[in-house]
Amino acid sequence: MSLDDLLAVDDPTEGTLDELADRYAQARRGANMLDAIANEIEVELAARMETDELPTRGGVMLYRTYTRRSAWRDEHASEILREDLRESVTKKLAVDIATGEIDQAKRNIARAAITMLYEAIPAFSSLKNAGARTLGLRIDDYRTFTDVVKVTIAGALDPEEPK
Repeated sequence: MSLDDLLAVDDPTEGTLDELADRYAQARRGANMLDAIANEIEVELAARMETDELPTRGGVMLYRTYTRRSAWRDEHASEILREDLRESVTKKLAVDIATGEIDQAKRNIARAAITMLYEAIPAFSSLKNAGARTLGLRIDDYRTFTDVVKVTIAGALDPEEPK
């Protein structure tokens, strides 16, 4: 089934299980192809736009925006950060102010509390730089940052409207 055939189907959810499976696979393939094309066009648009706003003939307004994205440095970085945070917080809470020694009971309680917190909040994508610095950690050691130019759309995007 082609994308044109798929778009012509009145109710794509009707049919046999095999027909639905074929339609779904074709729709996903088409969506992936269109997404790749849209991404390539977006990069080119962002590069060619003379200003950060571009009105189009179809009544759509394009806006060029700038953002900063981050991702884990590698597949182990989030777990390393969690362990480094656990140790930093534990040391900070377990040190006896008077002697400078680590109180083992406080250490164990702090580690247990942090472990429970990690179970309650299983994933976090980033940590505020200021908060990390107070614990002696640098987020740049765990994450990579990329500046990205995006093009966003405002206006008529109804597929039924004429272009």
